[in-house]
Amino acid sequence: MSIKIKEIVVATSGQLLAGNGEDIVEGFSIDSRNIRKNDFFVPLPGERTDGHNYILEALNKGALGAFVAKERKAAVRLSEGKAFILVQDVLKALQDTAVYYRKKFSVPIIAVTGSAGKTTTKDMIEAVLEIKYSTLKTAGNLNNHIGVPLTLLRLKNYHQVVVLEMGMSGFGEIALLAHMARPDLGVITNIGEAHLEMVGSMEGVSRAKGELLLEMGLAGKAILNGEDYRLLALGDSFPGVTTYYGFKKEYCPRGENLLASQEKTQFDLILPGSKTKVFLPLPGKHNVLNALAAAAVGHIFNLSPVEIKQGLERVKITAARLDVEQRGCLIVINDTYNANPTSVRASLEALTAMAVKARCGAILGDMLELGSESTRAHYDTGIFAALQGLDYLITLGELSRDMAKGARSAGLLTVVECKKITEVLSTLKRVSSPGDWVLVKGSRSMKMEEIIDNIL
Repeated sequence: MSIKIKEIVVATSGQLLAGNGEDIVEGFSIDSRNIRKNDFFVPLPGERTDGHNYILEALNKGALGAFVAKERKAAVRLSEGKAFILVQDVLKALQDTAVYYRKKFSVPIIAVTGSAGKTTTKDMIEAVLEIKYSTLKTAGNLNNHIGVPLTLLRLKNYHQVVVLEMGMSGFGEIALLAHMARPDLGVITNIGEAHLEMVGSMEGVSRAKGELLLEMGLAGKAILNGEDYRLLALGDSFPGVTTYYGFKKEYCPRGENLLASQEKTQFDLILPGSKTKVFLPLPGKHNVLNALAAAAVGHIFNLSPVEIKQGLERVKITAARLDVEQRGCLIVINDTYNANPTSVRASLEALTAMAVKARCGAILGDMLELGSESTRAHYDTGIFAALQGLDYLITLGELSRDMAKGARSAGLLTVVECKKITEVLSTLKRVSSPGDWVLVKGSRSMKMEEIIDNIL
């Protein structure tokens, strides 16, 4: 990247307290432990500590300078040869800098959002586009009001396209991210039961995700999952160009003749004038939908069907999303990153598709931020789990007691409710058999990865 200190001052309406305005910043960091030479340090306030406490450490490690919030000015000691920019709000300064910097580039930007599958879809889009273009994508899941500006500030002159993941927990968040990024294409994977506590209803989720289309307007292109009726409604009201993908005959891209094996899914990719067999290195019908979204993007960017196939078949997915791991005598599906009813249902379907004739079970933790829908959502998820033909279900947490009730009501005989991870592990040892496939999934704060780490 290339941005001068004086440009940051202009972008943020800040005040240069010390330093040379002509110095060139080569990167931005919010973590003093990961500072590189000539980075600019962004001392964000946190729940436990304040980034201003680490400014000196960042400067000693080679940072060129740092933002300073006006309320913390008196506590910060200026260092000779370093740049200090006084701003009203450090987070807003980061975002304003990203907006300014993004305007330096005419590179097309693709924004990806949805209640489930957005990280995997982002990874697939990047894998397809990288066949032909130098592509920048969101690292990991840095998809919020901090991660998106940090990704934009990683742009370099050699990048030809950017793939940004955009997450939300309430109204206005997608609009903010889209305003910063100014995307040309918007991909929405689905509208599901997530963050209901913040947005109130499924209609609220749809409205919040639809902020992406509103920000793009007439000049934008929308790529929407045609299997989701709420997205059909959003597409109907979008003034720009809309492409639907799915399994119905009227959609293109389209997936046909799906054939699942334990860790892969084979399908025919239908694009205008072509049919191409794809061997996707991921399980589940939902991942075929994600692949179709990536194919739609690839087609818009003039990749051939063969090039799109190549990208999909070599995709590398962000960790803790349907990772298959051998743990002792069990085959464990690590899908511990996060959970909502939509993603849990997709993962359960993938589990039974992968297990084929083997016994299978699931360890499911609480799904948070569902508000007044929590009881019903957990209960219905339990019913769905039972109908998938599981041999056993182990739940973790108070909310998941309703999941257990739902599973029992649907006829699943072996259902065990646990309050602690140690109980989960001892229960799994008792109910499982060698060769079982076991899905582990729950909301992030449930720390389901600790179960994975301790299965022996």
